[in-house]
Amino acid sequence: MFCNDCGKDLGKTKPKFCKYCGANLTNRETTSQVVPVKIQASSTVKETKKHHPWRRYFARMLDIWIVGISTGFMLGIFAPIFLEETPELALTIIIMVLMLPYDAILLSSCKTTFGKWCLGISVTDAKNLPLNFEKASTRSLLVLWRGLGLGIPLVSLFTLIHQYGVLTKKGTTSWDEELECEVHHQNLQPLKVILAIGVAIFSVYLMVLGSNA
Repeated sequence: MFCNDCGKDLGKTKPKFCKYCGANLTNRETTSQVVPVKIQASSTVKETKKHHPWRRYFARMLDIWIVGISTGFMLGIFAPIFLEETPELALTIIIMVLMLPYDAILLSSCKTTFGKWCLGISVTDAKNLPLNFEKASTRSLLVLWRGLGLGIPLVSLFTLIHQYGVLTKKGTTSWDEELECEVHHQNLQPLKVILAIGVAIFSVYLMVLGSNA
């Protein structure tokens, strides 16, 4: 016999009280089948099922700014002439290409990047494991091509609008659907948001400073 309250095995005879949960069984039926016990979801679960397209966009922009600042800093030290003479569009494409290893290394090892970490986003496979390096590289390449349009003006505008529509309609982007990736969103943490805002302001300041140099 099993207690209908807690589902515990009471043995072959029916007692007056359940020895596990104390339920009074005098005028109640027991069952010969295991009763599944419902477990209430913990209120501490912080993941949200919303799609958050704008949060994903700003996380991506933070990563681009991080890679862009790092690239500009290195070129300014080791190849200042190249930095001065290379057209802005070409530099943008170079930064976008450098996003490939940046994304692949961090996603395959940490499930997230700096921008995603600041805004509570992580990317895993269907089993909630980190993407392998090959899949992370492929995902980064598809984001660069289908989502960012290689950073080319107007082209990137159309690709971003298209993928925004796909995400809000289907709940996933074309690359995540194709590669069977899962994007997780946790609740925003104030300190991380402040850090993200600080990095964004600093990046804009550096860009303005560079354009006036």
